Amino acid sequence: AAHHRDVRGNGPGMTYEWHYKFNNLSFNGSSEVLEQTGTTLVTRTTGDVDSIWTISLTDIGASGTAMGVVVEYTPPNTFIELLTDILLEQLGDPAVAQENMLRFKEMVESRAKLMEKQAVARA
Repeated sequence: AAHHRDVRGNGPGMTYEWHYKFNNLSFNGSSEVLEQTGTTLVTRTTGDVDSIWTISLTDIGASGTAMGVVVEYTPPNTFIELLTDILLEQLGDPAVAQENMLRFKEMVESRAKLMEKQAVARA
């Protein structure tokens, strides 16, 4: 489970602290939004894992959206190897992979709905 706290600012320049716990692993760090547009979000993460996340949205047809996520780690470390092993192991189990994808899809869609609500509230 991931927990965010101490969120400051909005859009580019926004920063927040995070804590991520997975089984018996625990990681802390902070993130900063470097770039944010209607279709792109770029964040820099520092702490236990240093990385740059680029998330991009692309329209597919009238009502679909494809989401691309690129994560650049600097430097590669044991955590990444471990995470890759976990992901590959889970993707190798069709039932687990489908459950994870459904959970991820629900999370993305609920986040999109929240963002729509915020956009409507600001309009």
